[in-house]
Amino acid sequence: MISSTYNNPPIVEAVVELRFAPGAPWTEALLDALVGQFRKDYAGAPQRRNQIQLQAHVQGEALATASRLSFHQMMLPTADGKAIVGVGEHLLSVHVLVPYPGWASFLLRVHKALSVYRELARPEGLALIGVRYIDQILLPDGGDTDLVEYFPCLPPRPESMPSMLDGFHVVTQAHDAKDNFTAVLTMASVPSTDHRFAVLYDLNVVRVFERPAALDELQQHADFLHARQRRIFEDSITESTRRLFA
Repeated sequence: MISSTYNNPPIVEAVVELRFAPGAPWTEALLDALVGQFRKDYAGAPQRRNQIQLQAHVQGEALATASRLSFHQMMLPTADGKAIVGVGEHLLSVHVLVPYPGWASFLLRVHKALSVYRELARPEGLALIGVRYIDQILLPDGGDTDLVEYFPCLPPRPESMPSMLDGFHVVTQAHDAKDNFTAVLTMASVPSTDHRFAVLYDLNVVRVFERPAALDELQQHADFLHARQRRIFEDSITESTRRLFA
């Protein structure tokens, strides 16, 4: 996550995802009611997001597979496309795009969306909360760039490897049992519009509850995950990286 105090934060998307312990039975009528209520603030063209479910059946030495396309989430953007709310079965996500409005403003949007979902779907509590920031960091156009100068968290390479790194994709996942959260970090080289070396930094910090947490505790859990997300990000970069955001 990039602090809003940076002049040019490279955030392309920030997401808060909430999953709920079931309350009211999920029906198409409930989805329609939620969409109708959210459309007051999210008046852009809705998009239906589906997911593919794969099933395998083994009988003797024979293996049969089948796939099924099922509804996952209705994505509702604002008229200007700068924010999105996603609603699905026991699922609510709030997204903000460029320009990032800051954590306080973002969290107010999350609270407002939860209020709508809570009123209609009546969830029993929080089953999961995730705070995710997706950044695209453009490195200087200098030829043979030493990536470790900008990202010391990248895995080391043997000296016999060529010095010029043309591309990479690294995913790490770590769990903290004491504070009950998991951090999933994806770093990868991605194409950029001006042919500079661009790095995707995608960090998702998630807390799963063994027993549903009270909906009114959203603020404290979100603030904790947000703070830890920022600490991990700041520990992942150097002063050379920070100068890119000045």
